[in-house]
Amino acid sequence: MMATVSTKQKGWPMSDNTPSAPAAKPKSAAKPKSTVPAKPATASASTPTATPAPKSSSETPRVSPYAGFTPLTPSDEKLWSALIQLSGIFVYVVGPFVGYLLLRQRGPFVREHSVSALNWQLSVVLYSFVGSLLLVAFVGGLILLAVAVLNIVFSIMAAIHAHRGQLYVYPLAIKFIRA
Repeated sequence: MMATVSTKQKGWPMSDNTPSAPAAKPKSAAKPKSTVPAKPATASASTPTATPAPKSSSETPRVSPYAGFTPLTPSDEKLWSALIQLSGIFVYVVGPFVGYLLLRQRGPFVREHSVSALNWQLSVVLYSFVGSLLLVAFVGGLILLAVAVLNIVFSIMAAIHAHRGQLYVYPLAIKFIRA
């Protein structure tokens, strides 16, 4: 059988909620008054000492997760820039817009590419709107087809440039947003 050892027997601080024995009252009449201040009592070797209190918040600065944005590494900037450029193929304006909102403060390279992709996708929406209006004149179908092909080709070219670390300027993009 194993015997359990209580915390009182080992001399450890009380971990359970049981009350400890009342402290004995000091006898003040037995000791003469001294002009030398008394030294604090030191813990004996058998009793563990309490751990020091943690440093105050003024000594160790804590960084708030909402304080600011950490910059991306150059390889992460290239990756996110390429993904933002490619997202325009699948979700048009939504991908570059979300990329612009989330990553514009994380680095200048990703900001330039997100603005470039967002301007291109806004231009694609405008060109598609014009093409859909011209469907009545039978020219709109060709415009819509040309816009779709150019969107795929230019977005892939921009993603390749972004992954290489180069800036890409879309040839037919209208500058709606400046970086």
